[in-house]
Amino acid sequence: MWLRSVGAAPTLKFHCFPGVIAKPTSSKSVAGLPLSRNHLALITSKQEMTAEYEEALICLSSLITRRTRADRSNKGDSFDLLFEYLKILDLEAAISPLNVIHVAGTKGKVGSTCTFTESIIRSCGFRTGLFTSPHLIDVRERFRLDGVEVSEKMFLEHFWWCWNRLQDKTCDDLPMPNYFRFLALLAFRMFSAERVKFTFLSNAFLFFFIDVISTPLSMLIGFISLLQLLIQKFVIQEESFKSKCDCTTSVAVLHSYICFCMKQVDAAIMEVGLGGKFDATNVVQEPIVCGISSLGYDHMEILGYTLEEIAGEKAGIFKKNVPAYVAPQPESALHTLEEKASQLGIPLHVVSPLDPGLLKGQHLGLAGEHQFINAGLAVALSTFWLTKTGNLKNIQRNENVSIIFPYSFLSFQRNVSSMVCLVDQILPEQFIRGLSSANLEGRAQIIPDRVMQQQNSNNRCLTFYLDGAHSPESLEVCAKWFSTALREDSHHFEEHPHGKSPDGQGGYPDSDKVDCLQILLFNCMSVRDPQVLLPHLLNTCLKNGVKFHKAIFVPNQSVFNKVSSHASPPTDSEQVDLSWQLTLQRVWDNLCHAEGSSSLVFPSLPLAIKWLRESAQQGRSIRFQVLVTGSLHLVGDVLRLIKK
Repeated sequence: MWLRSVGAAPTLKFHCFPGVIAKPTSSKSVAGLPLSRNHLALITSKQEMTAEYEEALICLSSLITRRTRADRSNKGDSFDLLFEYLKILDLEAAISPLNVIHVAGTKGKVGSTCTFTESIIRSCGFRTGLFTSPHLIDVRERFRLDGVEVSEKMFLEHFWWCWNRLQDKTCDDLPMPNYFRFLALLAFRMFSAERVKFTFLSNAFLFFFIDVISTPLSMLIGFISLLQLLIQKFVIQEESFKSKCDCTTSVAVLHSYICFCMKQVDAAIMEVGLGGKFDATNVVQEPIVCGISSLGYDHMEILGYTLEEIAGEKAGIFKKNVPAYVAPQPESALHTLEEKASQLGIPLHVVSPLDPGLLKGQHLGLAGEHQFINAGLAVALSTFWLTKTGNLKNIQRNENVSIIFPYSFLSFQRNVSSMVCLVDQILPEQFIRGLSSANLEGRAQIIPDRVMQQQNSNNRCLTFYLDGAHSPESLEVCAKWFSTALREDSHHFEEHPHGKSPDGQGGYPDSDKVDCLQILLFNCMSVRDPQVLLPHLLNTCLKNGVKFHKAIFVPNQSVFNKVSSHASPPTDSEQVDLSWQLTLQRVWDNLCHAEGSSSLVFPSLPLAIKWLRESAQQGRSIRFQVLVTGSLHLVGDVLRLIKK
């Protein structure tokens, strides 16, 4: 139903200054007119802001291509157009100062690596911009400044700035960029704009002191009070900064300095969206360092059906004079990466997993044994970034250590390999803090159901274990994590069977014996092969002593070709196509015919969640442990529902 309402891009034009959000006007009404405050309408209420945000998401949805993902003609499609978009958005010279860390790899692993890297650099005292994909609930999750997703106001400010410029300049020969390319350009705009504002305002702030340094104390106090009111009352236009330096300018400078000096982007960590060579993030020509996480079979319909082909696409982010660090790889993939590095004459470092003992008793912020591989790569990337930017010595001085690399690595250059083993294995406190505080929703995440918490003294009777794994390798990793988490949970329950445990989790006061039922909540995209995915998940769980009592298959609420801040289940009048879910059910039943596991198909996710809650309510002495996996879209939909 909604497909008919999206259609082509709306013919709306939005004009706004930094810090100002403008309501839409038709393109005819603004054609040829200079920008002025008469064309602006400030958004003051949360409801208006949300409505404006939804309009932006409708425009964003119009950029999603309708071609199937299996159409390999998408690969490299008009890549050179990206540089034209950079010119339109004045971003050509703005990217290099961002000190970019560019990371590719198989989904899940590369996101974790980027998250660890950002957290480490931020813990070292630097301002960070992080661009990742996909998002789970809200598109703003893809853009993080200092570890926090950007506000609706900031998103709208930069979104309409980019949208209007591109709408004005694009044509048949230069069409609007597609969905992901627009988001990547938007990320560069956000991160570079914050840095430009800081650079300008740091200098202009001096003029403020020239204006007020000799002001009597009583006048200065009054001025500060007035200043506070002005900041709350008005949005200052950036153009006025450059025209004059009177008292009004000083107020504007101080306001903007307060707002943006804490948002200077020292490092931009950019995660590749798909592949590498032709990815939109690969417009970065001079990154500080490149990284590739562990590679696996994913997006094969686009990247190729062998690890050599996939590695070749990922190695497309390598640049001359830019070192590359990679996680351990299968031999065939590593050989391809080495070849690509040799052609460019750059060193290729293969980083070993992080030694858990270096964390001094702390745990990684992202759960799972596989995360030590991602953490090791993140430490390498962060260390090189600190070295290249001249900041490593400050960390070493503070920690009183001379060597930071806490691992061994292979260094490949021009087909000559040598093992470099560093003896002093010391991890600075900032690194430990960054690794232990890293957070990434929807990956190895455990959430007790809030509704059941409110209804029952036993607040662990329904728990969701969420992981967006969607490839054979990642589903094996997911199964191992789930098995480990269940063992840890069982051990915790044995220590605290009644009442509240030290960490605040509830016990089971009415029963000394509690049964646990493991339930699978699964969906995957139709381009994936369930005959490959489900056996990897099931067999790994069985090897680790986990047997699913029931499997539930549901369609996603969110849809691939529409961006929204919320997702709605289908109405009764809508016909839901469950043919794919029935296919998944048949595959599962064939796998589990001897295991005694049953299965269900629900027409919507809310109905499945409702059934789980009712079952948990009826069986108060049973703990329902639900593994949600197979699709990041599914994980995002579950998060959206259980967080309401």
